[in-house]
Amino acid sequence: MNEVPQGLDSNDFEDWLWRREKPRRLEQIRQLTNLRDREVFPSFDALPNKNSVSPGFNEEHDGTRRPVRHWCFLGEIVDFTILHHLELKLADIDNKEVPLHFYTHGRGSEMVPEQIHKGHTIAVLYAERHVFA
Repeated sequence: MNEVPQGLDSNDFEDWLWRREKPRRLEQIRQLTNLRDREVFPSFDALPNKNSVSPGFNEEHDGTRRPVRHWCFLGEIVDFTILHHLELKLADIDNKEVPLHFYTHGRGSEMVPEQIHKGHTIAVLYAERHVFA
């Protein structure tokens, strides 16, 4: 009770209560990330393998793999098909074409067709390479 700040309006009190940070203006952000930074945005071939620990990407702790840094795979949609599940054909930073399959409960139907356009970019946080049988 002694830590409750006094004199806050209701929005500031809610931010304090839930420990929300106020949104920063663009001028307050020191540096934007370079989209060509291959450490943050690796090519498909540089992604870690789904079935193993990959130094620099993840580590094993108590039998669970967890990331040691952030990365995101960016791919440009060059084609797509919707048969029994959604499959996108993407071009990575090296212009290598790779498939992206959606093995979700909805088999990719969570994305409405209006959202899928050739030339648009897909971002996959903590992407890993995986080979399906």
